[in-house]
Amino acid sequence: MFQVYTHGNLKTCGKQVVARFDREVDFEQFERGDGLHINGILTYQPFDGLAELKVAMAGFMSQVMGEKVSFDPSRMVLTSGATPAIEVLCFCLADHGNALLVPTPYYPGFDRDIRWRTGVDLIPVHCHSSDAFVVDITALDQAFSQARKRGQKMKFFAGSNYGGEEFVSIAEILDEEDPVRDRVHIIYGLSKDLSVPGFRLGVLYSLNENVVAASKKLTRFCSASAPTQSLLVAMLSDAGFIQDYMRTNRERLRKVFRLICDRSKAIWH
Repeated sequence: MFQVYTHGNLKTCGKQVVARFDREVDFEQFERGDGLHINGILTYQPFDGLAELKVAMAGFMSQVMGEKVSFDPSRMVLTSGATPAIEVLCFCLADHGNALLVPTPYYPGFDRDIRWRTGVDLIPVHCHSSDAFVVDITALDQAFSQARKRGQKMKFFAGSNYGGEEFVSIAEILDEEDPVRDRVHIIYGLSKDLSVPGFRLGVLYSLNENVVAASKKLTRFCSASAPTQSLLVAMLSDAGFIQDYMRTNRERLRKVFRLICDRSKAIWH
């Protein structure tokens, strides 16, 4: 026989109530004097990310871009890493059997991240080192013809191509009146710029209202954890720390880049 206790009965019997069926938590059992505070992160949070983290991410992404671009937090969908963000975008844009045109060289993980569950195919757009891997019309036509022969519908999935000039993001080119702005979607992750791959925080940024709405629904299966989001809000809101970190990180990356280039030239020349 089961004995059913109410919240009041348990308290009367001297029992400590940690959680009730209505998901209200007795935080007194968890709060300690040693700085452990979990109030506000045990309950369900929005699957597409905390509003305050979106605001912090918008500011951070703008800072990464040298304040040349501003990002609208309402156009952001947060996921548990950039990989889920890519997959969510594929589910939104393509059907099973469709194809994405991807310039080479591309991250080999795309063959896994994009294909496995979405059923979307990848068709390489072959670029060459002699042209600094710039995507040209001829290469696009060849890849397009290949997909058309297969009877596949196509989308264009472009990574970042760095030439000898200063990097220009697609976000800098688009403006409010651009007729194709709702066809451009940006994937971003903190793993590289902030060097925190274990935090698993990715961003899908889109000016297409349908993509944003559909993505929010799909994040139910790949939402970032509440503790991670709360910690990132504190980190990204610390302007002094972020500025110092970005400056130091770039200096070290530049030093390592030059070292690798110098050693490579010494080997091949």
